Amino acid sequence: MYEPANPVSATLIVTASKDATAIMWDLKSGKIVHRLKGGHGVHEISCVLVYIPSDVSAAPLLITGGWDRNAVVWDIITGQQMYRLEGGHSQGISAMDLYNPGEGISPLVVTGSADDTAVVWDLCSGQVVRTLSGGHADRIYSVAVHAPRISICPPLVVTGSEDKTAVVWDLHSGSRLCKLQGEHTATITAIAVYAPPDGMSPPLVLTASADKTAIVWDVVTGIPIRRLTGCHTAGLLSAAVYSPQRGRGSPLFITGAQDHSTVIWDIWSSEQVRRLEGGHSQPVKAVAVYTPPEPTIPAVVVTGSDDKTAVVWDLQSQHIMHTLSRGHSGEVTSVVVYTPPMPKASPLVITGSEDSTAVVWEVFSGKQLH
Repeated sequence: MYEPANPVSATLIVTASKDATAIMWDLKSGKIVHRLKGGHGVHEISCVLVYIPSDVSAAPLLITGGWDRNAVVWDIITGQQMYRLEGGHSQGISAMDLYNPGEGISPLVVTGSADDTAVVWDLCSGQVVRTLSGGHADRIYSVAVHAPRISICPPLVVTGSEDKTAVVWDLHSGSRLCKLQGEHTATITAIAVYAPPDGMSPPLVLTASADKTAIVWDVVTGIPIRRLTGCHTAGLLSAAVYSPQRGRGSPLFITGAQDHSTVIWDIWSSEQVRRLEGGHSQPVKAVAVYTPPEPTIPAVVVTGSDDKTAVVWDLQSQHIMHTLSRGHSGEVTSVVVYTPPMPKASPLVITGSEDSTAVVWEVFSGKQLH
């Protein structure tokens, strides 16, 4: 998603597909702005990132990662390919995340690959900064970057793998800080990071696995501190974090699974708070959260499923607000919640699917816009 600083400019959605293309859409009109192709040959685009520079005169960038082992950097305004991040991986890129320190410092892109490594790239130069290797014995499935609120703490990279482990790395030095291992018996499918609002406490990392469990880890010691079990009857596929504003309840981890259900957990007690079921007839592959700006507006969870639908849930009551159906002919693989910058604007849901399309919906009405 690209949100321009100039409110007159169009807000754009980017969708990536197995057909080796990425498409940029105007969120308001639903029309195609740019079709980005040729950057990855005939290879699938597996992940996308957007970088918005603090200098409003500089062009925002789109980064696409593909199974051709490379990442491609595009100019969002013109849709032109600028340069490639290449030579860092020997197999396809499966996950990416971005670290943007601001203040004139070059942003860094972290790519995870089927070659068992993660690579840190300088986005401005396109050069490899360092390779995070030796941490995994199998494909890296997910990547998450944690940017601390205080400068004395280094930014962290967490990589999850098919080898049933996750590794915490110091982004600046490339050193392995700890390995989160010995708990999962199957692939780590998703990672979520909760940053305490005080800015001083270390983050908590949740690893979700195909072994039907999720583990909350202390990233300083690498010791598991909570085990979330007994609620899912099949492997976990997705995870998200709900971080309410101060005084508005406890932070929550949210997990979606192959058993068609979504479970909401209290981060501090590891107890199940709510269970969202009955909305889907197939596995829940994607989870997103809407955190309202005011207490009078309900917090919302959106789940996307193999049953070709997305469901909007009231987080507090657990009731289904809307089922977003008839928008896709294929499995819903990704869900994003976006709030336009205009006053009193209604939040929107963007669903991506294996049918190579993205659909925009209003959260509270369930109306399909594009």
